[in-house]
Amino acid sequence: MRIHYLVILMISFIPTHTFAEVVRNFNSTITINTDRSIQVEENIDYDFEESERRGIYRVIPTRGINISGDIRSLQNGEVAIQDIDRGLNDVTIRLGDEDIYITGLNQYQIQYPVKGVIRKLKDRDELNWQITGTEWEVPIEKASATILLP
Repeated sequence: MRIHYLVILMISFIPTHTFAEVVRNFNSTITINTDRSIQVEENIDYDFEESERRGIYRVIPTRGINISGDIRSLQNGEVAIQDIDRGLNDVTIRLGDEDIYITGLNQYQIQYPVKGVIRKLKDRDELNWQITGTEWEVPIEKASATILLP
């Protein structure tokens, strides 16, 4: 009987609802160009739920590739405030205004050119691209990609 009360007491301290950020949808459209470069457009539905944040970070691994052109982004259909850090092994894009806190569902669109991801093999060409990357600290509920050929 004592154990029963202890279990009930322990359960009563567990929050009934926890808030967590999540990527609801990550959709990428990759256009392959005739010069073997690609143009990437990412549409990210990021839900902060009740968390107050200033925006998101998108980290793109760049080992062996080149993202040297313009990176353009939107937040909820408006031109996004962005800060770009081009490191040795990645490009980090910070989207959002450091003076404004946001919550709930926000939509981000990021566009950028990439060179060096199409390898020419003996009998074919191969696209080597990681759609979402590996640096997300939140779960991605749904991811999809569309590849457009020249």
